[in-house]
Amino acid sequence: MALDQSIIKSLSSYICYLDATVAFERLTKREKLYTHFMARIIMRPVLPESQPIFEFILETYRACDGNWESLAERVHISNEAKEGFLEYASIFLGNIGNYDGRGDQKFVPAILPEELEKISDISEKAKQLYHEIDHAIFSKPPYNLGFPSNVAQSMYYPSDQLINHHEIDQVSKILADKSIHPENKRLRKQSSDGKTVFEVLQGSAE
Repeated sequence: MALDQSIIKSLSSYICYLDATVAFERLTKREKLYTHFMARIIMRPVLPESQPIFEFILETYRACDGNWESLAERVHISNEAKEGFLEYASIFLGNIGNYDGRGDQKFVPAILPEELEKISDISEKAKQLYHEIDHAIFSKPPYNLGFPSNVAQSMYYPSDQLINHHEIDQVSKILADKSIHPENKRLRKQSSDGKTVFEVLQGSAE
């Protein structure tokens, strides 16, 4: 598999050390849990693979205790592969997802899939997470975020079935008649007993 490094190399990432330990320790247990889960929830409305990729990066860090040279030795990867993974991880964390925030273009790791799979050998949890993301992390298309099509995807319409503008307009009119507003909503197109069904998802309990 040939590597397409053009996207990764065109992106820049600035790594700054920000110690939030003192502020975090001042939070109550409830506030800490809220912060923990909110950091993950904010990724879900964008892409389905964002959170498991995020968890994969954190798990590899935890498993090697931040010693990336040790990780490379333990899983038998080259220094180039290690640097390629760290470069991808830094750009991912800078964008909170695997699409560049300056144009919504998808970027993929500048390493081979088998090298990333070796990195996942660092722990059982990392291996499990890798099998959740191995296809999505490298697949192209989709190439960018946008209205669902053969080359773009959007979590505003989370479904394997493509939805069109007419269907969205029809559902929106029905929701408006029932005083259901589009804010904080998602529309999923599905099939049930040979019929097309539209499911409205709400992102809050109240």
